[in-house]
Amino acid sequence: METNGIFLSVVICTFRRPGYLSQALKSLTQQDWNCKEGWEVVVVENDNVAFPGVAVILKEYAAKLPLRYFFLPIPNLSRARNLGAEVARGEYLAYLDDDVELTTSWLSAVINGCREYNPDFCGGPSLALFKTERPYWFRESYGSVYMYGDKPRVLSAGEYLGGMNFIVRRYLIKFLGGFREDLAMTAYRLRWGDDSELLQRAREVMPDLKVQYLPDAAVLHSVRPEKMTISWQFKSAYTKEISTRLWNPSKNSRLRSSLSLVRSLFFLFIKIPGLLLVIVLDTFRPHRTLWQRYVKENILTNIVKILIFFKRLF
Repeated sequence: METNGIFLSVVICTFRRPGYLSQALKSLTQQDWNCKEGWEVVVVENDNVAFPGVAVILKEYAAKLPLRYFFLPIPNLSRARNLGAEVARGEYLAYLDDDVELTTSWLSAVINGCREYNPDFCGGPSLALFKTERPYWFRESYGSVYMYGDKPRVLSAGEYLGGMNFIVRRYLIKFLGGFREDLAMTAYRLRWGDDSELLQRAREVMPDLKVQYLPDAAVLHSVRPEKMTISWQFKSAYTKEISTRLWNPSKNSRLRSSLSLVRSLFFLFIKIPGLLLVIVLDTFRPHRTLWQRYVKENILTNIVKILIFFKRLF
């Protein structure tokens, strides 16, 4: 139920990025939803100590937004998300990353979508936002995720929402026991999947769960320069695979792992000659970086699966 007339709580968990947080809050002030009632913004800073600059940003936007701030002296994203659910007052919680900027129709699309479709979970696309020059080999699509077309529809099993644009009924957080903190991003560990695991858990215990895709509720997700490197793409793929195995035990079965290893070795074997050809051709190209695209699209995932198999073996 709504508390104090609040239908939607926008929850932004932040960690040492006041500049990005400022842009996220600024985009909330530019929404085409002109009603200031019925929604709130909850900022949860999760860090060992309050980071310099965050207080200045919050003071700047306190008069422009229905803003509340909470400090969690533990750098753990899942714990911060759980705290956000405890202190929020809305019927729905909209979790946003602190490095997103919202399209002007995001707020109206979320509120109207939740009222029209009455979903348990919902979310929209995450589009790439480049603020620095994009490398020649890096496709724009690499930074755009969780896109399911341009029509509203119910997502089926196996389709997930992005944690950077993740809306859920507030009571479900408590009902499901909250986000798993062992899957959380921390100051010392790169990890993903607490949102996908929560959704999967909900599907297992609620057969009639409704997960709605809202194409107009789009966010722009910053693609930082370090993400546009082949080393980061490898780290990202490795982390995603490890995280998925933590919350999806079926991926850890001996038979499935062995079959995955055989497939990965086979595809790696047949893709290596193509990589060598691309490297040779790159010597005649002005940018000389298409080998990185080839690695990402054809080889990287197989290498990750092979490494994880032998890491678990030894």
